[in-house]
Amino acid sequence: MGQRTRLRFRVSFNGFVSGEDESSLSGELSFSFDYEENGDVGEYSITPSGLYSDNYDIRYVKGKFTVNKAPSKLTKAPEGRTGLIYDGKAQELSTAGTAEGGTLKYSLKEKEGYSEDIPTAKEAGDYTVWYKVFGDGNHNDTDTESLSVSIAEKKEESADEPKPETVITPSENKAMDVRTENVGDYRITYAHQVPFPGKGKLTAESFGLELIVYMYINI
Repeated sequence: MGQRTRLRFRVSFNGFVSGEDESSLSGELSFSFDYEENGDVGEYSITPSGLYSDNYDIRYVKGKFTVNKAPSKLTKAPEGRTGLIYDGKAQELSTAGTAEGGTLKYSLKEKEGYSEDIPTAKEAGDYTVWYKVFGDGNHNDTDTESLSVSIAEKKEESADEPKPETVITPSENKAMDVRTENVGDYRITYAHQVPFPGKGKLTAESFGLELIVYMYINI
């Protein structure tokens, strides 16, 4: 709803005989307008009336006034999206904002290309989203504002990454046979303790990324 504005204007009189002024007139000066409340911008007329006199023939001259555009308003600013990662598809770079007195539009260029559609991008990189309210016939545009958004590169998992390594240190005074074995996703280097001739067996269990070695059994 538009705001009520108080009109201020000046009234002048001329044509009185010497020593007289508007106080010699009867009645009450009033005004009518061809402008309706909350009407459109433009130029309008003011028509005075209401005075009379037995000594003067009163002629009224219409005045003019202009209704200018009001400012439009950004009621909710758009926000840049976070956590965007390249996925080969176009992704929206911001949320939608709202406006009064006009239409909120966006662009990836500051001076051109504005649209009501939220900008999208596909490639990884840094982007600037420009936005402003384009006022309607009765409102001015807002200033241009911007926000920054990034699309991160997708990290490829490498099949050649080394496996976690656990080292088990042998006890002293015992024969040792150092070995390396792969158990699940782990590469284990351990000392095969040989207190007497025989074979050994490794017992282990994997919990997530942690490998727990329970015992080394000589058999």
